[in-house]
Amino acid sequence: MALSREKRSGAIVDPPHLHLVDPTDYFIERELMSNQRSVGVVPGSTDLTGIQTDRYEIPSNPEGRIRLAPQTTFTMHRSGWTGAMDALIPEHNENGVIFDGFLDRLFDAHWPHETGPMLPVTQPWTGVFHNPPEMEGWHSPSGAPRRLIASAAFRDSMPACRGLFTLSDYLSDFLTKETGLLTSTLRLPTEIPDRLFCMDAFANEAEKKVVMVGWWLRKLAAIYFLPLDHDSGFRKYRLISNPCTELEHASLLKQEFVRQSMALRQPLLPAYRDNTFALSRHNNAEYDELLSKSIVFLDLYDASANNAVVECIARATPLLINRIAPVEEYLGADYPFYFESLDEAARKAQDLDLVAATHEYLMQCPMRKKLSTSTFLDDFRSSDVYQNLKI
Repeated sequence: MALSREKRSGAIVDPPHLHLVDPTDYFIERELMSNQRSVGVVPGSTDLTGIQTDRYEIPSNPEGRIRLAPQTTFTMHRSGWTGAMDALIPEHNENGVIFDGFLDRLFDAHWPHETGPMLPVTQPWTGVFHNPPEMEGWHSPSGAPRRLIASAAFRDSMPACRGLFTLSDYLSDFLTKETGLLTSTLRLPTEIPDRLFCMDAFANEAEKKVVMVGWWLRKLAAIYFLPLDHDSGFRKYRLISNPCTELEHASLLKQEFVRQSMALRQPLLPAYRDNTFALSRHNNAEYDELLSKSIVFLDLYDASANNAVVECIARATPLLINRIAPVEEYLGADYPFYFESLDEAARKAQDLDLVAATHEYLMQCPMRKKLSTSTFLDDFRSSDVYQNLKI
């Protein structure tokens, strides 16, 4: 999770080496973010939410089958989808089938659409859906595939569609059933850093950390309700993923507090609230250090693939997460750190033997060997959709 430059003057440093933002002060400084790009990719404009549209200026490969349209990437992600799109550069053919890596945005009328194919798409095309089918309960459901595939723009583009890609069988099965289109599943790649989770470092922390990473499709207030007070030996943190949208997230968080209280049928207890802190965005080295001696916590509404999940797999960092089908595809059915209630999550966090067992499970997790961008490219080339592309 990289930043090209950071402003920390407003941060509270407590404890040492952790950059904190007071949980009541949501008006933190906002600035645009940028990542280094792979060869051949020219960064495009970045909007106020940190979403960037890239232009591909690379030699055409006559053996490739896809034409890389201007691509939308999230500059706040360290590798993630940006790295995946970069991996496809060798397949670019100026005469290939149009490829859009973010169909959720292409067909969502609520997003500005200044570049990329015009709608409806009448030339042969393919691309990737990211969002889960329904996004039920989430504040911004306009990008839900069920809505998008029912739109006139998508329906009018279907005759030229040569197949769809997703990042989970869960979403592929839905799209195949609802559209009848050929659909292939890829796996979200990420880098595996040198610094991994260290059980000894975690166990020796005077105050152990549980960190909620990211915000999209998260139950944002859950980290506050997680029943760990100061006497538990833990401190809880909400890592701010994108300062540019923190004001929006603060408003959403207020709604989530109400929703979480109603779901649990109890108010937020001060002891749990006062042991939860907002943590300002980290650079790469700081993020790796944080995940090397912390537990990550996610309570999801739904998902297809999730950056935090693959980042925890890559680092073998124990991740407390609710069990949902697409997460099981990445972590496996026998993953030991699933929870069904916040009480169970808190108990598991305090069980050091279980934390160690979860770390070892992730070190041996089969998905860990499938996270490289080279594997992503190989899987893309061998997919049914790619094999059926004609130029």
